[in-house]
Order: sequence, then structure tokens, then C-alpha cells
Amino acid sequence: MFNKKLAIVGASGAVGRVFIELLDEMYPGTKDLFLVASKRSAGRSMFCGKQEFIIQDIEEFDFSQVEIAFFSAGAETAEKYAPIAVSKGCTVIDNSSQFRTDLDKPLIVQYGNYMKDLVRFDFGPSIAYFPKSVNSLIGDSVVWTFGLLSVCTFLAFFIGTIAGALLGWPKSPNFLQYVFMPILTLAAIPYYLLALVLIYIFAFNLDWFPLFGGYAVAQLPEWSFSFVGQVIHHAILPASSIVLASLGFWALGMRGMMVTNQGEDFMIAAEAKGLRSIRLFFNYAVRNAILPQTTALALSLGTVFTGSVLVEVIFRYPGLGNTLYQAIRLNDFFVIRGMIFIVIVTLGLATFIIDVTYPLLDPRVSYKKGS
Repeated sequence: MFNKKLAIVGASGAVGRVFIELLDEMYPGTKDLFLVASKRSAGRSMFCGKQEFIIQDIEEFDFSQVEIAFFSAGAETAEKYAPIAVSKGCTVIDNSSQFRTDLDKPLIVQYGNYMKDLVRFDFGPSIAYFPKSVNSLIGDSVVWTFGLLSVCTFLAFFIGTIAGALLGWPKSPNFLQYVFMPILTLAAIPYYLLALVLIYIFAFNLDWFPLFGGYAVAQLPEWSFSFVGQVIHHAILPASSIVLASLGFWALGMRGMMVTNQGEDFMIAAEAKGLRSIRLFFNYAVRNAILPQTTALALSLGTVFTGSVLVEVIFRYPGLGNTLYQAIRLNDFFVIRGMIFIVIVTLGLATFIIDVTYPLLDPRVSYKKGS
């Protein structure tokens, strides 16, 4: 229950009705609520959940009986009555400057403002953590997710690609089959289940690593070697679950391409020339087999900013995945919208970068006219 005496000024408008619905959803059973509007709306009844409230005339309303006044009306109303509320000892939240929704404006104006905000990457305030902005929430989490997942993605790509190339090469040592094949079976286990297994073994039973968090509970973030050491120590288990579960994906994909390349004409011609095995492996087989892997890597990097949601939730890691989970749980639609927009932009950017760099990897690809 909301334990403050609150007045919603402009309760009969669209913004006021939205705020009342949010208030009832987050604080059901609120009783110390006053609905205030213009004289023409005074006397009407409105409901906040199961509670019925009568709208009062703003010209006759006494602001001294409330602690917070939320102005959901236009800027002119706020300019006229906000100073009166402040003089009565009331805390004022001015919607016109902090929580612009434009719901009272024509639809085409709302859409225009929405597109302008998207161009400026302004996702507005968070509903659950108001008045904190969506940009600040994402900014606080993106460093953790980017640091964890970028390292994990490149590490899994590098190890998995090398392992797949060796497994698909007929002249590789036989013992590698026994070393890599058990690791590849981990690809069949979802990374969040693997995370639970690692927590049970290494954190709960052996107590080698912490159970959750990005750093110690009593520690404040700072630039020091001790804090960096804590961050690395806390990141080992989440990183291990992601890397071990991803190795099989990269290795199996690379192995399949290596096997396919064995029967290609360029491989047969290179072998007929008597080239050394190591040159055949790197310059012919790996170079051609790695092209689809590079495309998959670019798409994987595009999703780095979303985070591995379930892994971050399990480990309570302070990244974007955990932020997205909390936004979904609290119906914070502005944060969800901002995260989805970032996913779309990063995927498009990653695809564009790989299209531009592909000619450097494969001379057969060219964007020149007539080639």
C-alpha cells in the first residue's frame, strides 16, 4: 500500500488515468488518494482498483492535506497551482517536465515525438524506477554484460573453431577425438541448467566461488586491483557456463564445414600439387570453412547487449539480462522497449559490418560494379 497522501492533479485526463492504473497495480488498496481536476470534471467518480474516489475542484482543493502532488495536467495548470502546493508544504512532481507521455495530444503528434526520441536514443523514464531514466538503467548494466559476454563469445568462438577444425581434419592426431568429444556433448545441455550444476558443485559444495552477484555485497564499486579481482572471481562461474555450453555449437559447425571442404575441387588440386599438410590445413581448409563461422560470430555479437538473461538471473549478475528480467517482472514497458530497440540496432550494425568486411575474408566476394 502507498503510505503517502497523494493528490493527482488532472485525474480525468488520459495521463491521469494511466497513472491511477499504474498506482493500483503497484500499490493495491491505496486509500489516501485525492483526485483533482478542473471545475467541469469536479463531482465525478473514478475508481482506483475497488476504491471509489470523487474528483475535487482544483480551485477549491486544499493542498495542505496531502504530502505529494502529481501534476498530470498541462503545463499551464502546473505553472499556476504547483507554487500553491509548494507553499502548503507539498512535494510536487511535475509531469510536464519529468514524465512526458503526450497522451492528450493527437496521435500523429505522439508518433512524431516518439520517432524523435528514438533518433536521439531517448527512451524516457522508467516506470518501475521513476524518475530514473531508461538510458541510465541500461548504462549501469551494459558494462557488466559487455565485459562478460564479449569475452565469453570470443573465447568460445576461438576454442570451438580450433577444436572443430582439428576434429574435421583427417590428418589430426587420434587422441584429440577423446579430448574434445566429451566437451562437445555439453552443447546438448542448456546453459542455464549447466549454470545450476556449476553453482551446486563449485559454489555450494566446494565453496570455491561465490553463489551470486558481480562483486562482494559489502564492497562498493571502485577502480582498484582488489575490486577487479572480485569482479573476475564472481564472473568465472557465469562465464564458464556460457563458454562450455557454446563450445559445441562452434566446434560442430566448423567440423561440418571442414568435412564438406575435403571433397572440393580446390582441395583436390592443392593436394595434387604436393603442398604441405599444414598449408593445406590453414590456407585452404580453415580459410574457407571459417566464413560461415564469421557470419554466425557477427550475429552472436549483435545479441551481446541483451545479455544471457537466464544466466544473469540465476547468478543475480548486474547485467542487461537481469535488468530486462526485472523490467518484464515489473511491467516496465519503457525499459523493455529500449532493450528491444538496442537489440535491433546492434543486430543491424553487426550485419552491416560483416557485409563490409566479407571481401577481406573471401576474395571471391566483391561489391564492385560488374565484378
